[in-house]
Amino acid sequence: MRIADRIGLMVIGMGLWVGTHTMDLAGSIKRNERGDVPGWVMILKD
Repeated sequence: MRIADRIGLMVIGMGLWVGTHTMDLAGSIKRNERGDVPGWVMILKD
């Protein structure tokens, strides 16, 4: 296997690894949302 092929495979592997961990992090952040309105939001009624 040529060096260029090995480097290409390493770049693809790192991209997959980063993408997977980014999606895991985003999923854990999304799951931790409680869905309530922050305390500083006020709703005014006429």
